[in-house]
Amino acid sequence: MVRAARRRRVGRFSPGMSAPISHKIPRAAELTNLSPDYIKRAIHDGQLLAKKVGRDYLVTHEALIRWIESLPDAD
Repeated sequence: MVRAARRRRVGRFSPGMSAPISHKIPRAAELTNLSPDYIKRAIHDGQLLAKKVGRDYLVTHEALIRWIESLPDAD
């Protein structure tokens, strides 16, 4: 019996699937290995751009990358 090959999943997405264009604060924190409070502080300080939708904040994937790249380099 031949089994169908399983597609390898990366995170919550399989190869060929498009990643979401925005993330809520908990997912942005998970992606950056930072705390949700740190992400919220960066948003409220104007360092990380976000959109407010109802009670949620949405951070685009590109804004998250730009923000991480803008942080100072480690010594």
